[in-house]
Amino acid sequence: ERRLHRTPISRNRDGGSARHVRRTIVRSRIKRWPDVPFPMSQTPTNALKQQKGRKKKKGSMSYMFSHMSPLPKVPIVYSPDYNITFFGLEFLHPFDSQKYRRVHDRLTAPRRIPRETGFGTLSSLFSMARLPPLLHHTQFHTPEPPTSTDLGLTHSKTYLDNLENPTVIAQILEIPFLALLPISWVRTRVLDPMLLATGGSKMAAELALAEEWAINLGGGFHHASWGGGGGFCVYADISMAVKHVLEGVPPEKRVKKVMIIDLDAHQGNGHERDFMHDNRVHILDCFNSRIFPNDTAVLRAISTSLPVTSYSYETTEPRYVAKVSAALRDAIASFHPDFILYNAGTDCMRGDPLGHMMLSADGIVARDEMVFRMAREVARCPIVMVLSGGYQRGNAAVIAKSIENLVGKFDLLRKMA
Repeated sequence: ERRLHRTPISRNRDGGSARHVRRTIVRSRIKRWPDVPFPMSQTPTNALKQQKGRKKKKGSMSYMFSHMSPLPKVPIVYSPDYNITFFGLEFLHPFDSQKYRRVHDRLTAPRRIPRETGFGTLSSLFSMARLPPLLHHTQFHTPEPPTSTDLGLTHSKTYLDNLENPTVIAQILEIPFLALLPISWVRTRVLDPMLLATGGSKMAAELALAEEWAINLGGGFHHASWGGGGGFCVYADISMAVKHVLEGVPPEKRVKKVMIIDLDAHQGNGHERDFMHDNRVHILDCFNSRIFPNDTAVLRAISTSLPVTSYSYETTEPRYVAKVSAALRDAIASFHPDFILYNAGTDCMRGDPLGHMMLSADGIVARDEMVFRMAREVARCPIVMVLSGGYQRGNAAVIAKSIENLVGKFDLLRKMA
């Protein structure tokens, strides 16, 4: 019969783990502990119990992590299910269907120390150092899909019934091969992620009412309307969110007037069609008039229209930001909104294959900061931001940089501490 080593498990000289000791016990088939040549209190089993029951020392890393309170939630909405995967076929489409994940990953990754901190000869060392992540993944709000009632208030029954036809979805998303696939596949892989992002915009609108600001890391489907979709937009999340704060929330939380600021490169003809005759909604839309959708039938729904042309000087910063800022200040002064929905498309960035505008990455950051400043300091009302379009792989990094800038400039996380 093989005997165990005399040293208790907590001082195991041969480097064996607790699991190794337990295996040794089984192999040796020891049936009676009195045969073991050390006290009962020092048997491997009791030594394991002592280790598990040992109190953690104050100041140790294990103590700090075990006593750390849960991190507070922030009014940013995201779900991994926003991202569309379709056996690799999604890469055939110009839209980056993984953009939402990339933004989330950058917000939750360690950050580089800015070069402008200035540490002289130590700058090379600090370039390798990292700041803690801006957010932890547990701090995001997880959305739910909108209810059938929400969809019924946002879309006609005829349109919702048509979404059971893969051919209709293929036309909206401009992906012909979808028409050949079973509707169950299309719904699971394409419609469900978009539906969840639509629910995310609704949730973000509610959070903005409570926290004064919110961001949905998705949504902005501004070509979808009551009777149809188009331009990669199936569900009208902007219209749903606006109607929700006007009529859907409890009466004491409802607002009377909403301003939609649409700075995506494309005309937001979906929400314009939905609110064409609603004087509770003011739409400011700065868009490239030379590209899709060029929907002249709903131009009169735009309260403040700022059309630009492809690759023009007026689409560069600081001229673009100054133009939008002046028009927005006037619109706020005349309309006095109680709530702002900001459609922050990044397809107006230089190099976008569909937007044909000339804003730089820094211009996007400056634009978003300007809109938030107007909402918080001029309109003094809640603002919710949705991401909308943007068709370059580098867009996610720019969006994350902009959100980080907003958090820093306006101290958005102060209330969450």
